Amino acid sequence: MAPVYAALKQSGGLKPCLISTGQHRHMLDQTFGVFGLTPDIELNVMQPGQGLPDLTARIVTAMNSDAARPAAGRHFAAGRHHHRSRVRARGLL
Repeated sequence: MAPVYAALKQSGGLKPCLISTGQHRHMLDQTFGVFGLTPDIELNVMQPGQGLPDLTARIVTAMNSDAARPAAGRHFAAGRHHHRSRVRARGLL
């Protein structure tokens, strides 16, 4: 998603917001470093031994917070769970 974010940022027509849940922190830090990215919003919702329902609830709650509200509806979300990728675009047009 880093190239998509960079292209959107350079387009001038959209103002992308990079949101991180903190999942796989060690890989995120390396990837963000390679692409020179810093998340606009860091949700920090990851907890040891969590289940998907708990994680989902924390993400939804965090995205409803005042800090994330300006970004809601204007972002790409990419996630990976059980080796299935999901990408969605919402509210961009």
